[in-house]
Amino acid sequence: VTTVGRLIAAGLMIGGLALVGIVTATFASWLVQKVDEAAESSSQQHRAGLESLSDEVEALRAQVATLTASLAGPGGQAGRAEQDSGAAVVPDGAAPA
Repeated sequence: VTTVGRLIAAGLMIGGLALVGIVTATFASWLVQKVDEAAESSSQQHRAGLESLSDEVEALRAQVATLTASLAGPGGQAGRAEQDSGAAVVPDGAAPA
């Protein structure tokens, strides 16, 4: 065992460790990129679903406003007796809940 041999062995070990570090860092970078892409895709789907639900809520609010106005009638008091007595107001043709 010579000093030159030991220096060569030390250099090879350092080079091997550097190679393992580079491969590990490359794999970690690739993995983080894939996770970010999946998270972004999921986030976009959630935003689209949220927008759809928001539109549906707005449509339901418009329907409630229309039904409330139609129940109020011209005098504005037609639906008041049912609301005060606690009875459910059910539109024609709809089953009570």
